[in-house]
Amino acid sequence: MKKSIICLFVMLNGVLYAQPAIQWQKCLGGTFGDMAYDLLLANDGGYIVAGQICSDDGDISCVLQECNGWVVKLDQAGSMEWQWCLGGEQSDDIQVIRATNDGGYVLAGNSWSDDGDLSGNHGGKDIWVAKLDSTGSVEWQGCFGGSSLELVFSLEVTTDNSYIIAGQTFSNDGDVTGNHGSSDFWVVKLDSIGAMEWQRSLGGTEYDCARSVCQADDGGYLVGGYTYSTNGDVSGNHGSSDAWIVKMDSAGMIQWKKCLGGTSEEMAYAIMRSGDGGYIMAGHAASINGDLDENKGERDIWVAKLDQAGAIVWQKTFGGSGNEYANAIQATSDNGYIVGGASQSKDGSGDVTGNHGVYDSWIIRLNETGNLQWQKSLGGKWGEDAHSIHETAEGGYIVAGYTSSNDADVSDNHGGSDFWIVKLGPLSDAEEQSGHTEWQVFPNPVTQFLEIRAPQDKPLTNITIVDLTGRECGQYEIQGDGQINLAGLSAGLYLLRIQTSLGKVFHRTIVKQ
Repeated sequence: MKKSIICLFVMLNGVLYAQPAIQWQKCLGGTFGDMAYDLLLANDGGYIVAGQICSDDGDISCVLQECNGWVVKLDQAGSMEWQWCLGGEQSDDIQVIRATNDGGYVLAGNSWSDDGDLSGNHGGKDIWVAKLDSTGSVEWQGCFGGSSLELVFSLEVTTDNSYIIAGQTFSNDGDVTGNHGSSDFWVVKLDSIGAMEWQRSLGGTEYDCARSVCQADDGGYLVGGYTYSTNGDVSGNHGSSDAWIVKMDSAGMIQWKKCLGGTSEEMAYAIMRSGDGGYIMAGHAASINGDLDENKGERDIWVAKLDQAGAIVWQKTFGGSGNEYANAIQATSDNGYIVGGASQSKDGSGDVTGNHGVYDSWIIRLNETGNLQWQKSLGGKWGEDAHSIHETAEGGYIVAGYTSSNDADVSDNHGGSDFWIVKLGPLSDAEEQSGHTEWQVFPNPVTQFLEIRAPQDKPLTNITIVDLTGRECGQYEIQGDGQINLAGLSAGLYLLRIQTSLGKVFHRTIVKQ
């Protein structure tokens, strides 16, 4: 028997690897434009989804003046249990929702309103932060900004049960001081009842925007976004826009900052801590120089692993001949990563297969070193975007974003764009479903020798075995009698990837020692 470790579920051009199957999908909304921006895993196994509605019919129970924030609770099967409408007479949205320790929620969004659920608007569009109890009643709320435009994209509950928010400011009055010109990163620390503790404008004289914030292991904060500046707080820009990563201490003072990219356009849209004390960043990239060494065409999804000082440990680009970008990244139970965004590529080039139309929601699964394990295009002919993604308790994934389609993967769209929630099953389910009845793999359970009988027109070449976390257990050559020896494997459930001359077949096997 010959065994060698190989990279699992990598796709070469023309060869497909396993993908998780859609268990269910739900369109939520009305006849106009409705979009989901964030999703939480609820304690009962269901899901809480937040975004913006511009409809007042269909699934929506409130009467709107313009567009409002909408929070929806779904059960495990995707059925709606309750909904809350939040906002005023002007245009409002919810970009982020987080659970709080008292069973309630805190949300952050953008608002023009100064009535209804909101008060204290400074002029133009403000950042709106509200604390809700478990029934959706507003316990406190605050509008933050100046006389121009502010936007929020990220909020996290901190270890002291207060809040850190990150976004963008064009103002230099009201709550905002220190703007360097045009737009800056704007980072605001709030206490447990929503009072501002400090704020920081970070950037240079050009266009700068913070998209994501997370709390660091030392109690400080890491902020990720992009910058077009070459002065002020910014140094080392490679050209055009760079992903800009700023490490702040707990008082909001800059400890270090990094420009990452090349001479074209790079942007960071999501950043989070990794298990080793470093960070993982996701966004998009168009360069093939500087910090990047590969581009599949136009803009690619860009994922970079950073150490505690912001140095790149590894970086990978994923995409096809068109445009791809990432909105969200989350760690998975096996120390890998799941990334959600959108893809425009349609020709099967690069890493993308299965695109249905204009833009699809595009999901990619990476192992802990950034190697692609699988990818999946979700959508119809008109356009989709994934804004939030999480691994579920049973090993599947839940995706939230929006859709304008009503075909292919999408059904029951109410008109315009809808919230679109997609539940993907565990990969093991998809693999077993992709097997073929003409194959014989026995015995099951197996103690040592596994026999495989293949159709004559599909001769075997080799078999790769992995456990249910995706860890590769080895590649096995078929012996002359059609057997492989599994004596070296511990007891458990395994997935077999059987390589044939015509493609791959997947099978589930139990090893019993």
